[in-house]
Amino acid sequence: MVNGVPASNQGYATYRLQIVLPEGLQHRVLALYVRSVATAYKLWIDGKVLAQNGTVGTSRQDMVPKNYPRVIYFQPDSERVQIVIQVSNFVQRKGGLWESIGFGTAGQAARERNIKLAEEAFTAGCLLIMTVYHLALYLARKRDRAALYFAAVSFLVGLRTLVLGETLAVYFFPSIPWELCVKAEYFSNTLGPFFLLLFIHSLYPGESRKEVPRTAGIIIAAYALLVLFSPARIYTQLFFYYQYGVCLPVVLYIFGVHILAVFRKRPGAAANCLGLAGLCPAIIHDTLFYGHILGTGDWVPFGFLFLLLTQSVQLSIRYSRAFRRVETLSAELAMLNESLEERIAARTADLRQANRELVRKEEFRRRLLSNISHELMTPLASLKMYLIGIMDKVVPADDPRHWQMLLEKAQFLEHMIVDLFELTKLETRQIRFHFRDVPLVPLMRDLFGKYELDIRNLGIHTGLLLSLPLEAEAERLYVHADPVRIEQIVSNLLSNAKKFTPPGGSITLHLDWRRDEGTAAIRVADTGPGIPEEEQEHVFERYYRGSNLVKSKGSGAGLGLAICREIALYHQGSIKVESKPGEGAAFTIELPARLKEGNRQKGEDVG
Repeated sequence: MVNGVPASNQGYATYRLQIVLPEGLQHRVLALYVRSVATAYKLWIDGKVLAQNGTVGTSRQDMVPKNYPRVIYFQPDSERVQIVIQVSNFVQRKGGLWESIGFGTAGQAARERNIKLAEEAFTAGCLLIMTVYHLALYLARKRDRAALYFAAVSFLVGLRTLVLGETLAVYFFPSIPWELCVKAEYFSNTLGPFFLLLFIHSLYPGESRKEVPRTAGIIIAAYALLVLFSPARIYTQLFFYYQYGVCLPVVLYIFGVHILAVFRKRPGAAANCLGLAGLCPAIIHDTLFYGHILGTGDWVPFGFLFLLLTQSVQLSIRYSRAFRRVETLSAELAMLNESLEERIAARTADLRQANRELVRKEEFRRRLLSNISHELMTPLASLKMYLIGIMDKVVPADDPRHWQMLLEKAQFLEHMIVDLFELTKLETRQIRFHFRDVPLVPLMRDLFGKYELDIRNLGIHTGLLLSLPLEAEAERLYVHADPVRIEQIVSNLLSNAKKFTPPGGSITLHLDWRRDEGTAAIRVADTGPGIPEEEQEHVFERYYRGSNLVKSKGSGAGLGLAICREIALYHQGSIKVESKPGEGAAFTIELPARLKEGNRQKGEDVG
């Protein structure tokens, strides 16, 4: 202050101080710890020049700037010590005695200086190590740009630590120009907030807005270019506005993004918010410190170290999880590789079998088209012929036999269309089944009762055989099935058996409980002419009509057994045929079954 007016930071000045020493400090080696004097000074103690940083001058052309902390030792000759400091500054915003000068014994000053050096060396070392570590993470996985941005922030804060405070860079390399150190300080301060914004945006893209880094990036880039290409006396004067106009809003924005991420329960947001709670106050403090509002030193390196700690914990957790996942996948891959050759061989065999099956099915398809054409065209041609004959009055219209024949042909076509429609729906899984737990023995008795009289009227002997050890156990045999569809299978098989069993023959409905296999076998056997062995594997194919079936006057379209097979598959079961020519045929449906206690269960619909 000069006459109540704050003194300018530009110019030169002389400071004088007289210290009256207590009796215990007289004739002892004492020391001054001169931290920051901007930007050149010369110091006398009791008239002797004991220190000089740069060259003090009365103009910018005369002075040579230099500024780094020093410990100045002296031994007083009396109880009074006269200290004179000449200071000049024409090169930057800061000027004069920037921080207080420490005074004490030589041991105290040296210890304080060494502690400060150790603190800053440790901080800078940690930051630079983390720079290399995160850069390596990015190079290993370039899709994760968060590691790259964090490495940039670590490097910039580490660089700032080297050129501020105890100025370790100058301590180890005294020939570094003052202007270069100042540019490094301001350049790191300028770009740090930008990369911190990018880092936060990469972590929480849903909570941050991409326009913010872009807008801030334009302002930051302009000021960074100013730092690089203009002298310190220009860009340092504007830094105060940059701090309050850019840095503080960026810090508040980042903190707000973290709060939102915590509220939305993003992974790791709470730990990151804790780390940021240590960094943001440090940034705000340093902004106020360099604005002459606070005088308690530089806190940003320590705040950033705290953030690094939380980030390291997060990274450790994330990479530990990833490593465990890799181990699991590696074990699964090893197991897969062990069986790969066997699976390839099995798959090759399956493909060969499938190829043979495709060839067979293609042949069957061509035959199938021919059969369809024949089956439809024959009754249609007959219908057309009789109708034309009636219209031309060639066929008497009043003959009931002709109308009966037309009716039979129409019924045959109707039956074929209905069977085709139902089979197609079965194959495309469009029919809804009503599954429930059904007691199988009562169901077989009911079915036998329905069809017994009709079969006996044809002069065919019938019987119901139950292959069960005890009647009590038989009543507990259940299948999970649709009873209507089971009746459809049995009805179809009984209908086929009636066609080929001559009068005096027999048809048997047989139920067998195979305890060891957990299945129930429903068997319909007849004493008809049987099925040739070469035809047995084709009887369940649609439109297939064997030699005996073709000769049968009441033969159908060859769809019934195909429908039976689809219904059995719906029930997780199977159907097969056993036959010898001249000894009849037996069709067996095998269904999963079990013994249970209790009554029938409420059904459920299954599509």
